[in-house]
Amino acid sequence: LTEPCKHQLKVAYLQQEQVEFDDKEHMADADPKFAEKCAREIRQFKCDQADSFEDTVECLRLNYENLGPECKSMVFYREKIEAADNTMDDELQRKCKYDIGKFCPGQNGEHVLDCLTNTKIVRLLQKECKAVVQERMRESARDIRLRPGLLLACKTEAETYCMDELKKLKMPQYAQKVLEGAVVGCLREKYRESAHNRIDLSAQCQAEITKAIVEAEFDPQLDPPLYHACQDTIRLHCSAAIIQHSGGFDTVLDCLKADFHKGAISDPDCNKQTFSQIARRVEETMIDIHLDPPLLEACSMDMQRLCRDVVPGHSRTRRVEETMIDIHLDPPLLEACSMDMQRLCRDVVPGHSRIIMCLMEASGSTNAQMSSSCRNMLADRNKLWMKAHQVIQLFFSRQYQMAWPESWHEAYSMVATHPNKVSILGWLSGIVFFILLVGCCCGRLSKRTHMELKNR
Repeated sequence: LTEPCKHQLKVAYLQQEQVEFDDKEHMADADPKFAEKCAREIRQFKCDQADSFEDTVECLRLNYENLGPECKSMVFYREKIEAADNTMDDELQRKCKYDIGKFCPGQNGEHVLDCLTNTKIVRLLQKECKAVVQERMRESARDIRLRPGLLLACKTEAETYCMDELKKLKMPQYAQKVLEGAVVGCLREKYRESAHNRIDLSAQCQAEITKAIVEAEFDPQLDPPLYHACQDTIRLHCSAAIIQHSGGFDTVLDCLKADFHKGAISDPDCNKQTFSQIARRVEETMIDIHLDPPLLEACSMDMQRLCRDVVPGHSRTRRVEETMIDIHLDPPLLEACSMDMQRLCRDVVPGHSRIIMCLMEASGSTNAQMSSSCRNMLADRNKLWMKAHQVIQLFFSRQYQMAWPESWHEAYSMVATHPNKVSILGWLSGIVFFILLVGCCCGRLSKRTHMELKNR
């Protein structure tokens, strides 16, 4: 579109957004189609008490998961417009005006959300602004179309490696339907594969995926599969932890990991997703230290001093190809056992968990003198590793467990569909033939009592 046309569209859109309702009966006049499709939800969530049209829309956005399909499509339509141009997001512009001037003065207004969602900035925002920014981040995690920067930077990679997921963006039935992070999840998988040189991603695409990974570390809702599987567990187990930490949104994952460690998560889907999340995060943070914000913050001074000449990426900062793939992935364990490492594992070459195995052997030995902090930390980690191993075994045993047939028809179907049915039938035939052969050669095994009595 030409600039004058875009300007007029923005004016018309914002005029509609900023309509205030002196008379609530005329609320539908702002956008009749929107009001019609979302009439039930507006009443259900009391969005009709809002003072302006944009507040009504924001109320529905906050309750997106509970909206009906038609209302979801209307809200998603507006989300796409405001994601493409942040100046049309009047709620964001109004509530974040001070923070935009403070933290993002030189940022292009159309993409100011990219600045506000920076993990170093988002924690410093004012309360009202932070709430809006968090909601926008959660929306963008649901569909790559709400992350235009990622879609543009990774367009070539998505067309090459995520073709099936990307096709849905052009299908009419998905035009107004959220894809629940399908494309982003695929790109994250390819990003992990890039660490092993199996595929090649552009620098811009890697930067955008890295940003998405780091954002998900601070809020479980930015990881849709994990959140959907564990939202009941979060409500039951982690709400107290969140309140205790003043509602900090970086405490939920720690709570889930602690519950996983204790075996307190009863939901098998949540157990599986929590374990997958832990494994995925370890693999991703192996690629670059910037994907592990707590470790990056703790080691920033040491990086400048010790790793100044190392180019970030593909674990070069953390391991220089391989030597750091070990205890260094667990900063608390490294800190607790640093003295014991120097004393007990001095000759062990780092990498492939060799140092951890050395410490584990030392902790089980009665002769080795180990600090209590290191011994306790190793015991805690060992419990977590054993728990993860049990979850994997449980998952595979349930996936491949074979139930006994309850009828002859089920038994026939089981044999007929089995990939080795020829061998099974061959063995059964062989057993029957062997029994007949023994009968022919040895005669009957039962006593001939009745025949002998008759002959007398």
